[in-house]
Amino acid sequence: MHPEKIIIFLPEEAALPEGFQNMVDSLNVFTDAEMVRSFSYFGKQSPPLTNGSRPIVVAIAPTRADLERLVESRHLLEDVRLVLLLADTEEETVSRGHLMRPRFIGYLSNGFGEITEVVQKMAGWSKK
Repeated sequence: MHPEKIIIFLPEEAALPEGFQNMVDSLNVFTDAEMVRSFSYFGKQSPPLTNGSRPIVVAIAPTRADLERLVESRHLLEDVRLVLLLADTEEETVSRGHLMRPRFIGYLSNGFGEITEVVQKMAGWSKK
């Protein structure tokens, strides 16, 4: 099986959330996950296709301002399989998050275990 391209996006001014490194480490067991901290990354290049498949992007929006910046740049993420982590479960936040057309929405308050499982399923990795 060929490895999937995984990009983990966390805005550069954001602190690393608790449990974040564990998520990165668990994804790196299967592939080299690339950490991106700049919104400009997506404007400079399209995430590369890997073996004909679209990359998986885990985008973390720890604040509503970060979410708004993602929404403004959503056209740059049209060709990826997006997993979105939001700061809260408030209706307005979730509604704005859906504008990104993610495959999955999670919440920082729930930690990263669920996100790791979702990404592993999307990538076709199974626990054996």
